[in-house]
Amino acid sequence: LEVLAEGQRRPITISGILFGRRRQRVVELNGYEIEFEPTGNLLLTSHEDVPGVLGYITTTLGENGLNIATSHLSRKAPGGSAIAVFSLDSPVPSNIIKKLANRKRGINDVKQILYGVKIYVHERSLPRL
Repeated sequence: LEVLAEGQRRPITISGILFGRRRQRVVELNGYEIEFEPTGNLLLTSHEDVPGVLGYITTTLGENGLNIATSHLSRKAPGGSAIAVFSLDSPVPSNIIKKLANRKRGINDVKQILYGVKIYVHERSLPRL
């Protein structure tokens, strides 16, 4: 299944598969090949594929008592644009999302999704997520 959704600022493409009646997997997000289960507390980042970016994200989450259940990564080319999807045990407070959306650290965009409903977005007009 592939879906094209028109957002307020830009279109979003997402492809997924369904195993049986309940097991869902996203397998593509805006041209990035990635596989994750679209459930729970999800944090999506669009960032540069450079050393230290993922360390900054995971350290910031951990220092604020947020536990990562799973993580999934994808990039288009070494050193280019990349995305990450983190499944967390609890929602991320908006002040932490703002802290994560740090262009100086190579992080272009951060989105949080809770059970498929967008609850907070910090967005810039930079590479698409």
